Amino acid sequence: MLLKAFLLSSALGQAHAGAHTNASVAADTNATGSSSSSGSSGSSGNSSSSGSSGSSGSEATAKVDQVVITFTWANLDYTKLDTAAKTGFTTDLKAAVLKTLPEGSTLAHIKVTLSAGSVVADVMITPLTGTTAAALTTTLSAPLKWSGVQGAVSTAMLTSESAKKALATGATSVGPATATAPAVAVKGVKPTPPVKTVTSSGTGAAIGVVSMGMVGLVASRF
Repeated sequence: MLLKAFLLSSALGQAHAGAHTNASVAADTNATGSSSSSGSSGSSGNSSSSGSSGSSGSEATAKVDQVVITFTWANLDYTKLDTAAKTGFTTDLKAAVLKTLPEGSTLAHIKVTLSAGSVVADVMITPLTGTTAAALTTTLSAPLKWSGVQGAVSTAMLTSESAKKALATGATSVGPATATAPAVAVKGVKPTPPVKTVTSSGTGAAIGVVSMGMVGLVASRF
């Protein structure tokens, strides 16, 4: 009788232990599966989001071709331009350039960046909708038109109070500016400038307009 009770007790203990082991294995398997599924989903989601964001950002920052003209005033000292003078200088220069642009252009089409080196002004001009930077470059480069651009800028800056505040030591006048010929700035990137043209006075008469390509062509014939 005692032997039967002992055997029955052992059998019940083994069955209970087996059930506990199976339950533990099942719980571990479920936990592992959930973790793996969650990780894959998160990784996939992050990758998709990053790709879309990158593409959208590139399109949003795309720039258009512009026309760039760089003016330099040798009689001025950039370090003498305070914040207010820089604003005034930029405003006067943009107003002068605007007078020479095609009808429909506004101040919003012109961006001016000032830097040292006497006073250097990079003027970036965005062409009107429906036109191109190349076409605007051709228009501004025509002899009479280009002379008018230089004349308008020189005349305006000679009387600019902001420009006068930047007179270099010993200088008595703002003086005329040298200017690079109009060029296309692809995606807003300024190209390497050609030989500069020089305005002799506020009338915009240009002297020393020389093309490096022409110099090489003439030299090769001798």
